[in-house]
Amino acid sequence: MNSPKISIIIPTYSRPKFLLRAIDSVFNQTYKNFEIIVVDDNGEGSEYQKITQQLLEKYSDEIIYICYADNRGANYARNQGVKNATGDFISFLDDDDVLDERYLEANINVINHYDIRAGIIACDNMINGNPNKSFTNFINTSTEEYVEMNPLDIYSKGNFIGSFSFVTIDKQSIVDVGLLDESLGSSQDWDLFMRLINRGCRVYGVNEKLVSYTIERNRVQITTDVNNRVKGYYMLLRKHKDLISGLPLSVQEQLYSYLCFSVMTESSKESWTFFKMMFKRGCHAHTIVNVFRLFARVMSGAFNGLLGNKKY
Repeated sequence: MNSPKISIIIPTYSRPKFLLRAIDSVFNQTYKNFEIIVVDDNGEGSEYQKITQQLLEKYSDEIIYICYADNRGANYARNQGVKNATGDFISFLDDDDVLDERYLEANINVINHYDIRAGIIACDNMINGNPNKSFTNFINTSTEEYVEMNPLDIYSKGNFIGSFSFVTIDKQSIVDVGLLDESLGSSQDWDLFMRLINRGCRVYGVNEKLVSYTIERNRVQITTDVNNRVKGYYMLLRKHKDLISGLPLSVQEQLYSYLCFSVMTESSKESWTFFKMMFKRGCHAHTIVNVFRLFARVMSGAFNGLLGNKKY
């Protein structure tokens, strides 16, 4: 494919102070065959929309700017970007995240190395510019520059790919799976990755920390909002219950254990209510020597009970 065009889609909402930093990180890329699409989700005429539009005036000939009447959510904004994109591949970038100058070049190298026509290219990452902290660590055991991942890991290891900001995906695959689900309040990225992988997309990793993921200490984000995340788990599991029930039993166990441990580490009322409900609805007695396998099976039965799947 050599030099495919990449559309970088940046949804923005109430963060104009970060937006220019994200845009500048794209303009600084060593790979130049790209377009930038900024989708303003503030709502036309709102204070933040006016500020954002004013900030982008200096880029008027270089950026595609989209705004609409009301705030519709990040996935709606991303979908508008995909619909207006002319690139072969889509790179999503949240407005508060930053790309290393080699990010697109590294993605193109993977695309050409594996001759990718349909797939997900995921990049290693860091938090707030600190290379010693990562949002996900899915390829840190490999010494290879590029790696092909096991697609079943999207279930057995949870969302090992991470944020939208870490991925480049061929546009046609996104269109073929029906774009992004605008009804989900969280786990939006995980849902898309599941659907793409179920469609047959392979997952490739770039073993370099080329994206800086921003976490603000005093700001509630989808990633750090425990209650929203728990609700997202409910919706995700219900939406994909038929797909999950068809997975190998060992993969189901790993998925449910991952979710349970994720919930157990939180102290919110909603998290513990979620955990207790799984026990009440789906606990099953097993006699297994391996305690950890027992726990995984109990949790798997609990989730299946919650979803109405009687696997045990």
